[in-house]
Amino acid sequence: MNPDYLYCVIDEPRDLLFYPIGKKYVNLIILFVTDVTKFSELPKERKLIQSKLLNHLKEGGTLVGTHDIIYRRCRNFALQKVYGCQLNNFRRLDAPIDVEIVPEHSTNPLLEGLDDNFSLDDGELCWGDWTADANILAQTKKGFNKRKKVPMVVTRKISYDGLAIWLNSGDKFVNAPRSVSQPEEALVRILSNASRYSEEIKNYN
Repeated sequence: MNPDYLYCVIDEPRDLLFYPIGKKYVNLIILFVTDVTKFSELPKERKLIQSKLLNHLKEGGTLVGTHDIIYRRCRNFALQKVYGCQLNNFRRLDAPIDVEIVPEHSTNPLLEGLDDNFSLDDGELCWGDWTADANILAQTKKGFNKRKKVPMVVTRKISYDGLAIWLNSGDKFVNAPRSVSQPEEALVRILSNASRYSEEIKNYN
């Protein structure tokens, strides 16, 4: 969907330490984190990786994180502050998750081309308490967390011109879910929009 972009796939989070990832070189970073996988078992290295990601945001870059990247057991404390949430709860599901766009955010460029209702076959939901300045663009159609709807797509503009995007997708136990491995159109479209419209998303509202 974005043929004019160059892509580089890395296997290990520590590989980020060996790439120039400033906005001058990299427009967008997508991190799929499965099954509470830490960036590193070494606290010092984990801090170094997060520090480099923060520098990318400080230069105006965009960071897309999925599922467990801000789960408490991953210990990415710096990223939890960036996103404005620590995930503390999860629920496994057998059926695809029905998602609805929050009406007040329906014109956000990140959601361009998506139906008002769609589904993601992830098999797991995560949730926690988000800060007031985090924008919940899409949520589950029905309640799970004490009958509350669970955020599925969240953005937060960082004070130093960066954009943090979180997707409640990307994990099914230790494997990639069908939303990734199939892959599902809704997820691909969100990632495509994040690449193409990052500046417009930052300036939205």
